[in-house]
Amino acid sequence: MKELLVILNPREIESCLRSYEELDIDQLFLKRMTEIEIGERWKEVMELAKGYDWLWIQSDDGIVRQHALDAVRFIRTTNMYECVTGYSNLTVHASVVNMSMAPLPDFPTPAWQRTWMSLSSVMTWPTWVINTQFAGFALTGMSLELWKRYPYNPDLSADFNLSRRLKASKIKIAGVRDALVWHLKGSQTFPLLTDGPSEMVLET
Repeated sequence: MKELLVILNPREIESCLRSYEELDIDQLFLKRMTEIEIGERWKEVMELAKGYDWLWIQSDDGIVRQHALDAVRFIRTTNMYECVTGYSNLTVHASVVNMSMAPLPDFPTPAWQRTWMSLSSVMTWPTWVINTQFAGFALTGMSLELWKRYPYNPDLSADFNLSRRLKASKIKIAGVRDALVWHLKGSQTFPLLTDGPSEMVLET
C-alpha cells in the first residue's frame, strides 16, 4: 500500500520541517495556502495523490517522529478502522491533548473541549487504540477514496468539520496511544509564508 503524508504548510517552522525530513514516507507540502484555499483546491490535491492508497494529514506546527508514524501505520494495517489518527498537546504548556471520547456536538463548544483527555491518561492507556471522536490533523489518515468522499472543508475548522462528518456516517476514528505529535503552539509566533505564490510540492 502506497502512503503519502500531506503537510499543511502555511509557515516555515524549522524544527518541524527537520522532523519531516527524517520520516520514511513520501510528502506533499501545501505551501503558502490558507485553509479556505486548501478547501477550494482539494481536487488538485487529490489529483497529485493519484497512485497513493492512503493519505495522512499533518498540520505545520507539529514535530513528528518516525515511531509515531510507525504507530499509526501499524493500526492502519489491521484494517479494523477507516480513519486512524495520532494526537497532540493543545499547547506547549497544556497537560491535555486533542483526544476525546465524549460525543461530538454540532459546534466546537467550550463545554465539549473540557472533555479533552490528559496526556498522562492517553500515554498510559491499556490498549493501543482509543475510540476517539476527534481527528485533529496530527497524523490523521484515511484512504484516498475516503478523502475524496470527505474533502477538506474549513467551515467551523477543518478537523472538527471532518470529525463531525465521519460521525454522521458512523465511521469510527482510531486514536493511537503511541502516536503523540509534539505541538509547538504557544511556544512563539511563527509568521506565515508570504514570499511567492501558493504551491503544492511533492517530495518522494
